[in-house]
Amino acid sequence: MSTPVDLPAFVAAHAAGQKNQALARQFGLSVSTVKRLKQKLGLGNNDPRNTLGRLGERLLEQALKAQGFAVTIMAEGHAFDLLVEGQRLEVKTSATLKGNSCRFRLNERRSSNHAAYRYDKAYQRDADVLALVVIEEGALKQLYLLPVALWQPSIKVLPESPFCPYALYRNVTHLLQRPLAA
Repeated sequence: MSTPVDLPAFVAAHAAGQKNQALARQFGLSVSTVKRLKQKLGLGNNDPRNTLGRLGERLLEQALKAQGFAVTIMAEGHAFDLLVEGQRLEVKTSATLKGNSCRFRLNERRSSNHAAYRYDKAYQRDADVLALVVIEEGALKQLYLLPVALWQPSIKVLPESPFCPYALYRNVTHLLQRPLAA
């Protein structure tokens, strides 16, 4: 018989930024049980990369809904991030400008948190559109919507430059009304 978990304390510890391993230690649970409990309670992941990614997804969702698009955010761990007008979007987010550029990494092999295991990510199978979101001060600054056929393991955008190789795909949300072609 398992010991009941103090749910308010668990939620508070999660809100304070504790990750799965710390929560498991504090509450005497396995990491698997922590993950199941977080899912049951609707709690997200506290990894900074995931937090930034989720922020990008939510900002994009809000921007698209404001333009009248039907948008669904998919559950964590789904093959793609957003469903927009029947198109599957894989959202990548950057809040780091290096010089005048942002780099998005779209690796074919991904690591779990703490590199416990690796798994394949097949962008061209799982998505129709790559949505590259640039955030500045918590707000959506630029959006690039690339056909998945343009996938590369590393994509560099130049948000302020007319010479960006992806300038044609900057803020082209109107293309979400029909399938994108390369």
